[in-house]
Amino acid sequence: MVPVCSPAYAERHQLLDNPDQLQHCRLLHDRQAWGYDSDSDEWQSWARQSGVSLEGRQMSMGFDRSDLAIIAALNHAGVAMGRKHLVSQRLARGELVAPFPGKEVRCEQRYYLATLPNRQCPKIQAFIAWIKGQVDAAS
Repeated sequence: MVPVCSPAYAERHQLLDNPDQLQHCRLLHDRQAWGYDSDSDEWQSWARQSGVSLEGRQMSMGFDRSDLAIIAALNHAGVAMGRKHLVSQRLARGELVAPFPGKEVRCEQRYYLATLPNRQCPKIQAFIAWIKGQVDAAS
């Protein structure tokens, strides 16, 4: 996970390498990222892992999909919590910036894949291989 915003928003709020300025910004997030109505759990996880305080924050805007938070960030509405593999192309094109170098963190959520060992048909084996490839590509 990595905070992202438009270059203009980063400049207007003096965010570049200055996470303390988040106190004056609108935080954008997927309210259902980790379960129904998880609210700002992504931001809280990011803050905890990166050593940034978000205490007393009032301005935030939640969406029911992460891509909507990114679209809002593209339109200068605030700083979105982005999933690196989903925003990497927009970062490369300069449409978005990650204003806090070195503050990229791993998602604390975990998912498990379970199957019976004696019931692994070719379709299940193919799915397991595919999902492992997706995880490796995102890491």
